Amino acid sequence: MRDILLLTGGTGFFGRAILDALKKNNYEVLSPVRPHFDLLDYDSVKRCLDKTKPAIIIHSAAYYGG
Repeated sequence: MRDILLLTGGTGFFGRAILDALKKNNYEVLSPVRPHFDLLDYDSVKRCLDKTKPAIIIHSAAYYGG
């Protein structure tokens, strides 16, 4: 079993590019989205980390606007 890599913000501009690159290089990537995973809710983050036990976390989630 390979280690899981957790990517936050995988649906955003940079996150999509990171996700594509990781998948092309055969990484097992988990990129949860709201409402299943809410970075603003401690219990939600704890549940996700306890359940998936990622070896690596890449944080690319951000709130920004044009």
